[in-house]
Amino acid sequence: MDFYEYSEKIKEIAPAEGLAYHTTGFCLRPSVLPLVLVSSDGDGEIIRVPAQVKNSFGNEVNVVAVARSAFTDNKTVTDIILPASIERIEAGAFAGCEKLQNITIPKGVTRISAGTFSGCISLQNVYYEGSRADWERVEIAHDKHEIEFGTDVPGTPAATVPRKANWATRYSIQLWRLSA
Repeated sequence: MDFYEYSEKIKEIAPAEGLAYHTTGFCLRPSVLPLVLVSSDGDGEIIRVPAQVKNSFGNEVNVVAVARSAFTDNKTVTDIILPASIERIEAGAFAGCEKLQNITIPKGVTRISAGTFSGCISLQNVYYEGSRADWERVEIAHDKHEIEFGTDVPGTPAATVPRKANWATRYSIQLWRLSA
């Protein structure tokens, strides 16, 4: 399924409930710190992570990362839609999600840590929001045996995904841009 078909499939999906968060660090004004998604207690097949959630102070703050092992061994999730606010995906965030087939990664992601998709035996499509040049700037930590591959969505400004570290050769990496 290409990104255009996929975007139609997911456009009406509401942000998921049952997700847990913690602050990104410490400061004198913890009420305004962005949050990190730390776990998923939900059992839905399609999970849309919200861009903002209310923190313990009642303030709407950005969700900026997916923590280490946040979805580890989730046995029901098939699709994960990350919001534009996400900047990094920590090690093993989706490890063992055996039914995970599709994930959308926003242009703002700067790092994808090692083992992010380890054990995701059903993963077919990684949809990336940015251009080829944007993808090349993403720091992708990897194991020695992993090789990147894939092609862009036909008709978009990007051409072919560059060869650098990625998860495994069976995944198709599709880059898309919603505006020029």
